[in-house]
Amino acid sequence: MKSHWLSRLAGISVIALLCLTTLVLLNRGHEADEQYLVYSACIEDGLTGESHSLGDRKGTVLIAAESAMVTELSAFQQLRYGVGSLINLQRRPSPPSLALTFGLFGTNLRAQTFDSRFQVSADYRLLHRAELSTTNLNEQFPRSYGYITLSSIAFNRTGTEALF
Repeated sequence: MKSHWLSRLAGISVIALLCLTTLVLLNRGHEADEQYLVYSACIEDGLTGESHSLGDRKGTVLIAAESAMVTELSAFQQLRYGVGSLINLQRRPSPPSLALTFGLFGTNLRAQTFDSRFQVSADYRLLHRAELSTTNLNEQFPRSYGYITLSSIAFNRTGTEALF
């Protein structure tokens, strides 16, 4: 009797997981387009040419080609950093919803490789980890302010809030 109940529960769980996966895959294309719009708007706003900005519109913006919370850390350290960051998010006076917070954690468990869909007024280059670790990055790109790393973006169910 108990094993029959467990097999039904397992079957229902598999069906629910398949439905959820299908929904995520159907929305992934729309979310990817929206993600690049959000990234582009944030980068564009940061291109002031000031000392602590993301760069200058006349320069070259260097973007890490793979998403990550912190690229310099090992996978375990990134996980630890991510958990600490998510805890700190919930301590804010107006914290994001738990669903959005856990969505951010979930989307960043696996790195995403970016393509050339950013829409910014400056020239930009996507650089892979090996290119980012070269010692002559400033010599190769003298008009850059260094490189930026982007985490994957979590959207709320309605697509009206983003967290990254």
